[in-house]
Amino acid sequence: MLTHRSLTLASVSKGLPHPRPPIEKVMHFKDGTTAEADVVVGADGIKSTVRRLMYGEEKGQRVVFTGTMAYRGLITFDEARAAGINDVFFTRPHSLIWKGKHLIVLPLYEWIGIVAFVSDRSQPFGQIPRDPKEPWVIPVTSEQMLADFEDCGSENSDTKKLLRTISNPTKWFLHAVHPPLETYVQGRVCLIGDAAHAMLPHLGAGAGQGLEDAYLLAKLLGRLHSKSTDQEIESTLQTYNDARRPRAQSVWDGSKRIGDIYEGYGPSGYTKEGMKADFLDLWDGVFYHGLEQDLKLTKA
Repeated sequence: MLTHRSLTLASVSKGLPHPRPPIEKVMHFKDGTTAEADVVVGADGIKSTVRRLMYGEEKGQRVVFTGTMAYRGLITFDEARAAGINDVFFTRPHSLIWKGKHLIVLPLYEWIGIVAFVSDRSQPFGQIPRDPKEPWVIPVTSEQMLADFEDCGSENSDTKKLLRTISNPTKWFLHAVHPPLETYVQGRVCLIGDAAHAMLPHLGAGAGQGLEDAYLLAKLLGRLHSKSTDQEIESTLQTYNDARRPRAQSVWDGSKRIGDIYEGYGPSGYTKEGMKADFLDLWDGVFYHGLEQDLKLTKA
């Protein structure tokens, strides 16, 4: 098995079955080097080269702008106190919710982390055009950020105080893998993490899904041995795919759904009671999912 992020992969030969041509177990990198492996694991992120090699350049792109942008920044407790920010933000996380936008506020030791989301819902998900060559993260001024939250309370509101205190905000254009991949595996090549299922951050579970991928894959590969056949290796990777793809896609769906609820677009509407009903149990599938049970099911 070989994973590599520091080099750009140009091609993988063998491991990709028909209709991709039969190939040897060799990776060719753009700097001219090669590497041989029994299994290739593409852990190369949302812009995955391995995914494009598996699916073809056009079909393997699968990266869309979600329509959601996030302004991010950190402020110290001292800065927050000087700005007159309510001390409830020093002790536990908070969500500040407005129609079409919301803030997540997290105390981090002597800091407060702020992520302010605003979404363009003028087009269906994934269909808002954005030049893929444009940067995904840009610096912005405080004035530019505040303009997007002009209608979120008075100048003395918690929202405005928190945002005004950020000295060097950045604006993130959030992307995701969409539509979902039909498979994470072809032959002896597989995808994990954001390469397979990059998602919105609203459940705080995207990185965790990558860890679940890696855990289950490592456990399954650990059942193999030096004399395992190509067929046994491919069967093991297919077991990984069958176990992980539905689970990861469920979390992907939940991440999008909770973002919709935060911004008043949940099925029960933009009321306190409706949002409370929609939020109920949404995190349970993340917090209480049993990986060991997944592993046991792969032995059935």
